[in-house]
Amino acid sequence: MIEGLFFIFLFQLVGTAIASLLHLPVPGPVVGMGLLLAWLALRFKTPASLEALCDIFLRYLPLLFVPAAVGVLNYREVLLASGLPIIIILLFSTLAALLAAALSFIWVARRFCPPIGDEMRPASKAGGES
Repeated sequence: MIEGLFFIFLFQLVGTAIASLLHLPVPGPVVGMGLLLAWLALRFKTPASLEALCDIFLRYLPLLFVPAAVGVLNYREVLLASGLPIIIILLFSTLAALLAAALSFIWVARRFCPPIGDEMRPASKAGGES
């Protein structure tokens, strides 16, 4: 687990350094997360210590949403004054994101995966029999 924390903090530190040196408009931890993703993609295998740490983080992930939900309550007046437009915007943006994801999936599936019937179809027999 210590080794997994080392990987995460190392990439966060490198990402922060890169973002600071290059004056990027992206936070350093986000750059570090992208670097970690690239490193894991090039390795094709996740280190066991990092995988164990991620399992622990995922187990407690719902706890991270509690502060965000409580933070929304600080804007109670804004929600009461503009609640309906916010709900409408959230609904339409969610539907647009779902539609974009579905269309992207369909495009990738058609582009890179053969139709289901093609690999199951028996080869045609020679000699004109059908």
